Amino acid sequence: ARYWFEDPSPANLEASREALDRGLALEPDSPELRLAEGYYYYWGHRDYARALAATDAALRTIPNDADLHLLRGFILRRKGDWQATILAQQRALEFDPRNGLGHNELALTFLMLGDFVRAEPHVESALQLEPTWGYVRMAKAILLLERDRALDAASEQMAIPDVGNSEPALWRWWLLVARGRYDQALVHADFGRYAEDRNGLWPPALMRGLTLRHAGRDREAGVALQQAHAGILAGLRATPDFHPATGALCLALGAMRRHDDARATCTRLLQTAPPDAMAIGETRYIAASGLALAGAH
Repeated sequence: ARYWFEDPSPANLEASREALDRGLALEPDSPELRLAEGYYYYWGHRDYARALAATDAALRTIPNDADLHLLRGFILRRKGDWQATILAQQRALEFDPRNGLGHNELALTFLMLGDFVRAEPHVESALQLEPTWGYVRMAKAILLLERDRALDAASEQMAIPDVGNSEPALWRWWLLVARGRYDQALVHADFGRYAEDRNGLWPPALMRGLTLRHAGRDREAGVALQQAHAGILAGLRATPDFHPATGALCLALGAMRRHDDARATCTRLLQTAPPDAMAIGETRYIAASGLALAGAH
């Protein structure tokens, strides 16, 4: 979890593997360790086949474990097997009906499929169980925005002290920008410890530059974007295969209005996207945003 959500460094991944190997050497049939191994392959390598194998091995021992069914749903959703995802997530809630994470993840699955009717009761259940959790507020905001076109109400859902992750942080910032609340968006342009994970790279200078560009403060935007551009390039030289950095570069070049460079980088972002049915929508959105900012068509 630390590797995916907090610090995507190879050292964290290696430490996870070493800990797993030590545990499995002592207890090769431990379902808890197989659950951990499933997350290792899921978060660490996007190796969905091995992640499913580890999860299914654990389920043969404890078939009524909600956490295992929840992980199975995560894996299947990344694979794009939507019907199997729904079944796995519903199964998780059968064994743990008061699991706020379970309700929220099923809600997000339905939201991704545009099924607002089936999403709503799980959004509301998650809110009752975890009212301050950023992901839960994000699901409610998505429902309000996409079903009701209620931009202000969606934005108000994200007015919480700690969003808890990069995706809710991004939604909070973007909704403020969409409302023209640029000063507030600048306050939230620094995602703090959520600025980098395996889901995305959102350097403060980039988010500040994008906010200022949307606000029409082009001179200040240019300074921030130059700083962001230099930092992103330095990071890519150190870890050239870090896909979120390519997304950040696509946005930076677009906002700097470097048409040809933005087109090449945003195209590369799409061409090198990892196999992930859940994230591909955001990847396409980033590419489209970079091209739109650049004025490329």
